Amino acid sequence: MKRYKEYKDSGIAWIGEIPKGWEVKPLSVCFTENKQSNTDYSSDIALQYKFGEIIRKPITLSERTPEEIDLLKKYTLVKPNDIMINGLNLNYDFKTQRVAKVKENGIITSAYISIRCRDNVSATYYNYFLKSIDNQKILNGMGVGIRLTLGFSELKSMLTPIPPLLEQEAIAEYLDRKCGEVDELVGLQEQMIAELQAYKQSVITETVTRGLDPNAPLKESGIEWIGQIPEHWECKRIKYCINNSFAGVWGEDAKGDDNDVRCYRVADFDYNTLGISNNNPTNRNIEKGVYIKRSVNYDDILLEKSGGGEKTPVGRAVYVDIKDIAICSNFVHCIKVNENMNSKFLVYSFCNMYNRKVNVLFFNQTTGIQNLDVAEYLNNCISVPPFAEQQQIADHLDKKCVEIDELIQIKRQKIEQLKEYKKSLIFECVTGKRQII
Repeated sequence: MKRYKEYKDSGIAWIGEIPKGWEVKPLSVCFTENKQSNTDYSSDIALQYKFGEIIRKPITLSERTPEEIDLLKKYTLVKPNDIMINGLNLNYDFKTQRVAKVKENGIITSAYISIRCRDNVSATYYNYFLKSIDNQKILNGMGVGIRLTLGFSELKSMLTPIPPLLEQEAIAEYLDRKCGEVDELVGLQEQMIAELQAYKQSVITETVTRGLDPNAPLKESGIEWIGQIPEHWECKRIKYCINNSFAGVWGEDAKGDDNDVRCYRVADFDYNTLGISNNNPTNRNIEKGVYIKRSVNYDDILLEKSGGGEKTPVGRAVYVDIKDIAICSNFVHCIKVNENMNSKFLVYSFCNMYNRKVNVLFFNQTTGIQNLDVAEYLNNCISVPPFAEQQQIADHLDKKCVEIDELIQIKRQKIEQLKEYKKSLIFECVTGKRQII
């Protein structure tokens, strides 16, 4: 890494030394605040933050109600190279990036800070500089009030390094190129993760419907989403594979007495292992009579019956692999299998149904919460091999899914390493630790 010949103290604790030829001045020397409102609807292009970028909202003003339009007249008019800073709720450590550069004319909520470059300032360089500040969590300590909100009045006095304009432009061009390369590598890793996840789903589907013997004679199951199954398998309604099922109960807050019991929530579902997470366990206070009737035991199955969302619809199932005394919450349904059914095999069968979107056919959504019609859902048929073969399939899938998950984890670690490298690269360049020209 090439460094400058001479450095000086910047007077900024988190930056340290900067090149001798750079200046240090308040941010207001480089930017003015943009507070131009959309009072006359001069723009119908509504913009929003998304993953550290400013993008268009999906609809324009012409598609909005009069009430929405009245609200949008308070939005701020922005143009290319304006920089937006989300200064809200700085006491929360949001993963969403707070700094982004505008790429087109439009409007955006006035709740955000909009700043505009003065002459002889590179907006791209300072976009990277402010992103580096955000990465260092410097903004989080600058807010005022109970909600720690940041405004331009606090931001404008922040000391800022000012390289010569040619260096700003060179640094910006270099970072555009290098960060673009890193983003491509991240995208490649994300693509491989998506392919591995799809492969994992296909392995589960293939195994719970065809078994482990590729040469086994097949027959038609008579169920479209299942297709052919081995001749010696049968199709059974799920309700005939279980001997009991019941909805969970929420009870009262824990009181520290004998009625306190662990409560499994949807938030405890571990979808990688299809088991229960032990992170942040929840205790609730349940009367003994209720607990005895609704106890959840090792080897039971928990089915998400309420909640969900557009990307993660309700209906996921996990295996209870913890031997604690427990119940489940009111958003969860507990299933106890009969003696001829392997619980883990049934969980994988539920996973296959979820991947095939069978669950979406059984929603009863009258509010914003998705509710699964459990009785009708359990009336579905699944392919069922003999008990011993169920165990073999469950063991095989356990091992295979762990192998795939380990590969996915390696990819995720690579993504985190690339993101950390990108942050480090930006910091080194915008603070002069790395010389570009």
